[in-house]
Amino acid sequence: MRKDLREIIASLKEKRLIITSHRKPDIDSISSVFVFKELLPKATIALTKEKDESAKKLMDYLGISASDINEVDLSQYDGLIVLDTSSTVLVPAAKAAKVFLLIDHHQPQGRDVKADFEIIDEKAPATSEIIAHLLDKDNALGQISGKAAFALACGIVFDTARFKSARKETFEILAKLMEKARVDYEFIRSYAEPQKKRDEILAILRGFQRVEIFESGNYIIATSSVGSSASEVATILAEVAHVAFVAEWKEQEKETRLSARACNDFPFPLNEIAAAAAEELGGKGGGHKKAAGLSVKNKKPEEVLKACLRAFSNRSSST
Repeated sequence: MRKDLREIIASLKEKRLIITSHRKPDIDSISSVFVFKELLPKATIALTKEKDESAKKLMDYLGISASDINEVDLSQYDGLIVLDTSSTVLVPAAKAAKVFLLIDHHQPQGRDVKADFEIIDEKAPATSEIIAHLLDKDNALGQISGKAAFALACGIVFDTARFKSARKETFEILAKLMEKARVDYEFIRSYAEPQKKRDEILAILRGFQRVEIFESGNYIIATSSVGSSASEVATILAEVAHVAFVAEWKEQEKETRLSARACNDFPFPLNEIAAAAAEELGGKGGGHKKAAGLSVKNKKPEEVLKACLRAFSNRSSST
């Protein structure tokens, strides 16, 4: 039976918990984690060492202290709270520990995390929005701190790509969060879209230099391979191309990770295309209809990009 968030939190207060999210946590996941740490002060935040570059400024402002999830002794805890993902590929700790609560907004491809309480809203553009609505439903939005409200607002602005995937409820809850946080939109945006550092700018521009252009039917596809900042390159390319696939090789993990982005009127679900390409190569993929990703072990970017093009062609020709 579905319980209110207030009841779930009350049932977890005395447990030894780790609050975690997907690898390379972004602003939406960082914001969600911060709020749950406020709701469950005794819990420990544990994340991967590698953070999304955009999230670092917000982490500093919020004063988040996180352990390395790969170094935590899970046996010393009762279990996990998993936020903003439902795939063990993105949160391997969920394979080794009990999960009490899962909150996510991604599509079902690759979803294999099981929890005592699962709150999944695939129509929500951000996990931060789900959490804000849950708090609002419990009349608890006014009880969180201004910083927590600010964090949720940042998560919403970030994960909607400045409202590209927003819905009516997004603006309604954002207004309440801004009122609670007592901040204006420009201040939120300065943390939800922080100024990029020199190295990141150069990585993005080098990604543009490697762009290849393909046409499939009426659609223009841009592909590239980068050393870092794959999601940022894909997002910008999708402003002009119908679809962008950008691959990034991770030497330490011997793995290619790919970010896929689509323009607003692209009709095919990218999460299904990413999942099909990943399955062909023995990896995992999924995400959202306009923003997806995949990861494949022991396959170089060129091979993964070709698989994405094949998956795109198969999906577009099947309609």
